[in-house]
Amino acid sequence: MFVAAAFSFVARAASAGLTAGFTPLAGIAFVALELVLFAGSRDTLRKYYSRTQQLLTSRHP
Repeated sequence: MFVAAAFSFVARAASAGLTAGFTPLAGIAFVALELVLFAGSRDTLRKYYSRTQQLLTSRHP
């Protein structure tokens, strides 16, 4: 989602021009969205590695 949101923002900016239809609020909202998506992806990756490590180190009788 992080890359898709960035691509769509850049594509819209390229098609409409940077000044046409863009407000500072749109830029701020985009940065906020990207920060949330980046933080969420890092948290998910950390949990994935933790759970994988638990599976690989668990011993079954």
